Amino acid sequence: MMSMELVLSDEETDDVIGSNHIVGSVSMAGKILGSIIIKLSEKFSKIVAAAMLGIEVDNIEGAEEVKDVVNEVCNIVGGSLKSNFCDAGLICELSPPSFITGTDFKIESLNTDRHESYTFTYQEHKISVIVGVKISEGAENDQVFNFKQLDPLDPEALQDFDIKSHTSKSLIDVFDSMLSMQLVLSEDTPEIKIDAESIAGSVSFIGPLMGSINLIVSKKFSRGITSSMLGMDDNEKVEEDEIKDVINELCNIVGGNLKSKFCDAGMMCELSTPSFTAGSDFIIESKNMTRRELFVFHKNDETVYVEIGLRSAEVMKKKLDEDNVDENMPES
Repeated sequence: MMSMELVLSDEETDDVIGSNHIVGSVSMAGKILGSIIIKLSEKFSKIVAAAMLGIEVDNIEGAEEVKDVVNEVCNIVGGSLKSNFCDAGLICELSPPSFITGTDFKIESLNTDRHESYTFTYQEHKISVIVGVKISEGAENDQVFNFKQLDPLDPEALQDFDIKSHTSKSLIDVFDSMLSMQLVLSEDTPEIKIDAESIAGSVSFIGPLMGSINLIVSKKFSRGITSSMLGMDDNEKVEEDEIKDVINELCNIVGGNLKSKFCDAGMMCELSTPSFTAGSDFIIESKNMTRRELFVFHKNDETVYVEIGLRSAEVMKKKLDEDNVDENMPES
């Protein structure tokens, strides 16, 4: 599609991309759970976008064109892997792609049993592909959804659903019962501010209802949360793996509670495995969401952000179909 011959490299994946980079990822849910993460530098992302669009790099007008192309690459690579899983009887579905951009961050998938990392080179550029997967716990007794048998999502149900009350109740209850911390929902106009080391845990909703939820806290607060969750003394050192485990648990609890409420309202979905992002300069976003919500919670001077983006699978399919029609239209 881009006339670029990639070469599989023996280099380690970490830290080969450079400082300014973009990460695209898709999650899988069904009999297989996991994610596919694709990393490339900002410079190479523009070269790839220009090649895909058939234009010069200097004619790239902005970040949205680059994200559209990375979106397409994620869908193609993820879709190919999904098809192979389905052919092997491991029925699954993909989430919409999400993007992380910035100058200082690392991302990894959590709670997977098989983890593969690959680095490819093109001239002096590198691109990394990281795959983490596991078999769903309900796969052996067919408790996971057969996506093709599910009814399409009612758009009005999505717009009418009270996300604010369900999300705030779930998060406040978890912090109260498991951490003995009292969170307060802010009524101010919400805005995410990452001006220090921060931690983000993310899970995707996959099915007739598609989307994601991101839970973002400062690294300092993540240590306090972890210490409280594990019953540690104030003078005990908190390890990064312990932080990951606790953020993983919080994402699964809050995301799982919200998933149950969605399903009770007829908006069926499965939950992906979490991903973990850490750094001092990054933005997480998903394209083409029909409903977005951002809630801000406070505990004294600490802040918890909960960002949610949702859309129906039918909207996603329609967008993909329109993109394919546009690509196949003859030039006038």
